[in-house]
Amino acid sequence: MADVEQLIVLGGGFNPDGSPNHQTAGRAEFSAQVQAGSNIGRVVFSGGYSRVAPEHNVNGLSEAEAMASIAIDLGMPEDMIRIEPNSTSTFGNFINSAPLLEDGPETGVVTNTWHIPRAVLIGEHVLSRRLQPLAVDADHPVTKTMQE
Repeated sequence: MADVEQLIVLGGGFNPDGSPNHQTAGRAEFSAQVQAGSNIGRVVFSGGYSRVAPEHNVNGLSEAEAMASIAIDLGMPEDMIRIEPNSTSTFGNFINSAPLLEDGPETGVVTNTWHIPRAVLIGEHVLSRRLQPLAVDADHPVTKTMQE
């Protein structure tokens, strides 16, 4: 992972009360941990409003905005963050985030372990570049805490 210089972090949904669900929160926290002390200079948080459960969109924030807020609270510098607030699918994440990514640097994609194969397949096709998968698993502290 040492050669990863930018991240794209995929949203994972909201809880019925409008708070980020365990996937979204876990991905945001994990990205902040990966970024800290690394050479990563740009982080794109990607995710819009739920089209599957629009009633969960009660807080007025997109998944991307909610993840950025979590990451900033954990110490990620705001100037490295880019927000893509319109996507409602994995395909949309990559299509809409492409203009926010730098052309040259190695790119890491942050999502959950179960989602990595789909995300990497779609992302590499859309972006025409190799992606480094960075998986949040069920043992991640945020995911574990939210499941209890």
